[in-house]
Amino acid sequence: MWRISNRLSLIKGFFSPGRDFPFAMIDMLKGVVKQPCTRIGPAFVEKIDEEKDHLIVKLHSEATALYWPRTLLICDLYKVLTECFSENDWHFYDVPETRVLPGEVVMDCGASEGAFTLRVLNRAAHIVAFEPLPLFVSSLRKTFSQSSNVTIVPAALGSAEGTAVLQGAEGRAARGCRGRGGDRQGRARYVHPAADRRPGGGAPAVLGAAASAGGPGR
Repeated sequence: MWRISNRLSLIKGFFSPGRDFPFAMIDMLKGVVKQPCTRIGPAFVEKIDEEKDHLIVKLHSEATALYWPRTLLICDLYKVLTECFSENDWHFYDVPETRVLPGEVVMDCGASEGAFTLRVLNRAAHIVAFEPLPLFVSSLRKTFSQSSNVTIVPAALGSAEGTAVLQGAEGRAARGCRGRGGDRQGRARYVHPAADRRPGGGAPAVLGAAASAGGPGR
């Protein structure tokens, strides 16, 4: 039922008089009739191993394994993989207009589990991955423990430094698969975007923005 609801929402959004973004009808129709992520996502997976807190996901295209929190649903993993690795998905970032070129510096703002960072790992000179949720920070540190060109910043980005509460922070990725939503809260530290925390300073060449797994941005 959630798949039907999501696709009806896509149609409703397309015809909404308040829509303020470009979206061609052909793209809307592709979204309505496309295969579910639970069929597309597994094609990118070579194997999945298990450890105490994570699934260790080995992808066909990447030498580094992706660590996925075991508390999250497997269908959310396939959704993330579809969005990050399927060139036909509307959420696919690595298009010509925003493609990461060799030697560029990337800021992954809201890195979540790190799938986008993983995709550009061997192209970027350095990646700064911002992620406030401890659940995902743990995964990021596991995935990129041997990657010297990745800096993980366990914080969100905001207009001022401080702390804030993220509603449903730990359970949000369960939405959309089984009708489960999280009511738990998480505290996040925010850093000012003007603060230069990048190795060597200098302006980043690319801004790679990734939203939470299973959330509206994904």
